[in-house]
Amino acid sequence: MYRYFVSDHSRATDRFYVTLRQEFTRGVRLSKITERALSKACISANNNQLKSWDSGLKVERTGTGFTVNRLYRRPRQDRVPSVSLYHGPPREVMAFINGFVSAVAHTSLTSIESEHPHE
Repeated sequence: MYRYFVSDHSRATDRFYVTLRQEFTRGVRLSKITERALSKACISANNNQLKSWDSGLKVERTGTGFTVNRLYRRPRQDRVPSVSLYHGPPREVMAFINGFVSAVAHTSLTSIESEHPHE
C-alpha cells in the first residue's frame, strides 16, 4: 500500500516536499477502493480543506486507472482550466488525495504561524 507524507520543508528553497512511501501490510485485509470512494474523498476535500483555494480536485476514470485533476474554480483566459496532477491505480490515487490534502493543511498551518510567530 502506498501513502503520501508531508516532509519538512527546505529552509533554503522554502518549499514543502511530499514523498511517496510504500508500506507493507501483512495479515491486514485491505478494502477495495472504488470510483465512488475516490469521488467522495475529492468532494470532502473540496468542501473542507480546499474551500479557500482557487481550485479543487476531481477524479476521472481512464483506461488504465484514475487521474486526479486540479480544476480552477474561476478560470482565467491566461491559464488552462485544469491540470493533471497524478495518474495511477485506485489505492495510489487515494493515497495521493490524502497526501495532497494533508500537505495543504500543513502548509496552511505553517503559513499562519509564520504570519503570527509570537501569538
